[in-house]
Amino acid sequence: MIRKGVFNVVRHPIYLSEILLYLGCLMLSLSLAATGVFFAAVVFLHYISRHEEKLLLARFGEEYEKYMRDVPMWIPRLHKR
Repeated sequence: MIRKGVFNVVRHPIYLSEILLYLGCLMLSLSLAATGVFFAAVVFLHYISRHEEKLLLARFGEEYEKYMRDVPMWIPRLHKR
């Protein structure tokens, strides 16, 4: 498991960057379609990340459980535990 760099800040940095991309598109266009795409993307990526975490828990067990306790899923902590 990688625990260095951005993976020490959030558990799903690639999905988070995609959510931020859709948020940027929403802010630029301020359209109903962009709002729908943004919310659909957030729901889909959250679902996918939960599924991945189940697979990772099955594969890495307690080590990944500790990682889940130490590193937030989406929103970085301002202070370390």
